[in-house]
Amino acid sequence: MTREEIGLDEKSFALLDADKKGFLDAKKLEAAWKLPVDLTFKGTVGSLPRVAGILDTLGLASRLGSQRLTLLAPKSNAATAKQVRRASGDAVEAKLGDAQLELAVTAGQSDLNRFNRIKQFYMQQFDQIAVDAKGKKRDFLTREDEKTSGNPFVFALFAAGDKDGDGKLTRGELGAFLDLIESAQGAQVSLQGTDYGQSLFRVLDSATASRLTLRDLRTGWKRMGPLCKDKKGGLTREDLPRRLQVTLGVGQSFNQPMAVFLSVGGTPASMFSGPAPAWFRKMDRNGDGDISPREWLGTEEEFKKLDLDGDGLISADEARKAESAAKKADSAAKK
Repeated sequence: MTREEIGLDEKSFALLDADKKGFLDAKKLEAAWKLPVDLTFKGTVGSLPRVAGILDTLGLASRLGSQRLTLLAPKSNAATAKQVRRASGDAVEAKLGDAQLELAVTAGQSDLNRFNRIKQFYMQQFDQIAVDAKGKKRDFLTREDEKTSGNPFVFALFAAGDKDGDGKLTRGELGAFLDLIESAQGAQVSLQGTDYGQSLFRVLDSATASRLTLRDLRTGWKRMGPLCKDKKGGLTREDLPRRLQVTLGVGQSFNQPMAVFLSVGGTPASMFSGPAPAWFRKMDRNGDGDISPREWLGTEEEFKKLDLDGDGLISADEARKAESAAKKADSAAKK
């Protein structure tokens, strides 16, 4: 494979292309495992120790307490370690070559919660079948019940769940067997890697809200400009950073692909949640954290007065300043 085919940056490709023939074969690629380690992390899956005290009371334990992901940077790559940015106690971001790496550790509770619903379903099926001819509830099922009920779910687990082998599947045996499956699922640790490729959307999306706002488009060049390798200021596909995501967690489907939403005239993918006056939230109909001229319900002169930086948008910060100034003026008038 040539460098263009494999998509490596020049420095990484040169390290592997030892004979300088301009291509990589299987033998050359094996050398990648012998290269010095860039970054080392320790991840903790499952439940973390509960943080007692004021942090737990205030709901800050997840941010200021125990962390799932810890950086163990090799001394030989201290410069790379300095580029690591902690997004939260469970996730970090780092720049490696021409790629942006996102590494996260999750408790994997989504899978376990989903299995709880599955367990409830099987127990409900058991209770519906375990009745005698008079409608009285029983605590066990036999193979004869399979013939009369026609239920394929519970009886698929009959042989495995009948622990004492007496030909009866009790409610307690079924519950214990399902608990055993759940505990086995929780003991499985998985590592999932996803290559999202090169995306202009990711560069423009300043708030990483999985949607582009009018402000993102107007200020996009501030993020695009530094990526341009061409001195003339042109952005090419090769200039776009590559995004890699690695997630460590419990279970198999602990990490779902990040969805990208496009909202047109409907409910936006996510609403602005920062501090802002009530009137600002009502006018900000698309929830992007800005009021555009189309959303503004006042006059053009009033809009320009509130748009302090003159960028054609009223931000939440500008709205707060306007409200604060109005309160001060009202207080002064009363005096």
